[in-house]
Amino acid sequence: MDLKEEIGQFMKENIPMSVDINSNEVNIRDSVHSTTTLFNYERTIVDTSFFQRLRFVSQMGAVNHVYPGAMHSRFSHSVGVVNTAGTILEHLQNRYPMLIDESTIRNVRLSALLHDIGHGPFSHLSETIMSKFGDMKNEQNRDLFIGSVPHEIIAWHMVNSDAMHDFLNSLALKCYVTFDIDEIANYIIGQTRNPSSTRFIAEIINGAFDADKLDYMQRDAYSIGIKSPFESELLIRHLRIVIIDSDDKKHRRIGISEEGIENILDLAYHKLKVARIIYDPNVRAAERMIFEIFDYAIETAIPINNIIIKSSVDMLRISENDILGIRNTGNERIDKIIKGLSTHKLYEPSLIISHKSIVEDKHGSLDGFLEMSESKEKIDKIRTLIADEIGGECSKYDILVDIPPSISMRFLSHINILEKDKTVIPLNHLFPYTNWLESYLNSVWKAYVFSSPEYLDKVTKASKKVLKNLFGLEFNKYSTPCGQNQTRTIP
Repeated sequence: MDLKEEIGQFMKENIPMSVDINSNEVNIRDSVHSTTTLFNYERTIVDTSFFQRLRFVSQMGAVNHVYPGAMHSRFSHSVGVVNTAGTILEHLQNRYPMLIDESTIRNVRLSALLHDIGHGPFSHLSETIMSKFGDMKNEQNRDLFIGSVPHEIIAWHMVNSDAMHDFLNSLALKCYVTFDIDEIANYIIGQTRNPSSTRFIAEIINGAFDADKLDYMQRDAYSIGIKSPFESELLIRHLRIVIIDSDDKKHRRIGISEEGIENILDLAYHKLKVARIIYDPNVRAAERMIFEIFDYAIETAIPINNIIIKSSVDMLRISENDILGIRNTGNERIDKIIKGLSTHKLYEPSLIISHKSIVEDKHGSLDGFLEMSESKEKIDKIRTLIADEIGGECSKYDILVDIPPSISMRFLSHINILEKDKTVIPLNHLFPYTNWLESYLNSVWKAYVFSSPEYLDKVTKASKKVLKNLFGLEFNKYSTPCGQNQTRTIP
């Protein structure tokens, strides 16, 4: 089956045959927004099994292995996005009543509610796994999904499935409302059927200032104890609908007034501050250990919750507890990794690879190393070479190589500023951020070679030798945790 057919089957299994309406709206207490009100049809969707599954998908992946407060789920985030989308819609409707009607509000709120239903265990971590399957690769090559990530593609297909169409149409009929199901799906991937006139609506869900971003940046920061001057309400107050000339057409897009530039800077600073935790060595180690469990389970066809993972949709059928609950895999080192995650005995950094830790005149050699990030086979080869260099009982399973992506600040390039004279210009024309931002991102980026504790020093020595032979990389004192003066974060 292709991805569309598999998702159709999954939705048929997880959508009720009959629609039972709770006639009352519900108020949900929330740590970020205080209270979020859901209408009766939204509440009915929330009560389905395909949505309830999000309660068990962690918002921040493996971060809670290091920051114990990061226990929030895609469920609470999705409800929060409805709240934020509603605030944006109310503001825009007050300023542009002819462009935002009640049916638009209804569709955008549903898209906000459903935007993350395609996430698998550990959220973005599982997207890397999904991208390796042929069904997902085929979809990502379609023009419709250029720029979309796996969970968005899956959510689009889920909303467009026959079972979901039947469910939503029945729900609309019983609640005396109408839904534009195609547009609800399109908003999730940042598209609309009329890009020139209604793209700005899609940007409320998937754009530079989307409700998704404004919710998770506050929610994630709150959960890991980071305080910031950024306030989404202030930024929303400065949102405007602007006209952009493109392809000989005038396009309506979301922009921000000149007075809101300071809020953009707060937003950028806040995102950088929160996103830096992805380079915490203990977060990276936990994520890489989870990847190792996934990879081994897929390669050896180990059943997880009686599911053998063969496609990206199979990732929706298993939970995080299913992964961490695997026992007796037949590989004692994989069993050791699983036990290590369960008891917080994480692999430790033997080698830190960064612009600061590489001898200055050898920075050019880093490119070859970075090119391996998308190739599991090449990374496994390096792990094997390091293990062979150490010898004895050391194997590739005692060594993990982690090459994380750079922090994405791409949203800044899509921001348009409405000046006081009504001229619309890109943010970079007013605030040329590109050079300093690139320098900063380079300065905080780190890759790691991790090892089990018994091989820590040996892996440091062997990995330096292997990476020098393969890529000409030479390292200075900042390439080890002692040189970086790092300490482990213990919950």
